[in-house]
Amino acid sequence: MALSNDYNDLDNKPTQQTVNNGMLTIKRNNVNVVTFTANQSTNATANINVPTTVAELSDASDYATKVELNSKVLVSAFPLPNPTQ
Repeated sequence: MALSNDYNDLDNKPTQQTVNNGMLTIKRNNVNVVTFTANQSTNATANINVPTTVAELSDASDYATKVELNSKVLVSAFPLPNPTQ
């Protein structure tokens, strides 16, 4: 091998890895929140709001409170005697 300082003259050169430009899409309830590619030059942020209280739920009126649940559990665990029996 001659010392030509030419990269193409080298033996056993490493092969350059192929970098694919895959896309990642983040969805919430099948609606796109953000899509970005693996090689994009800017940052991508996906902010998905998650309810932290029952009041923040869209159907919150259908949820029982702790007091309601505790009273139902108490009644089912210790039923009162039926005076008509």
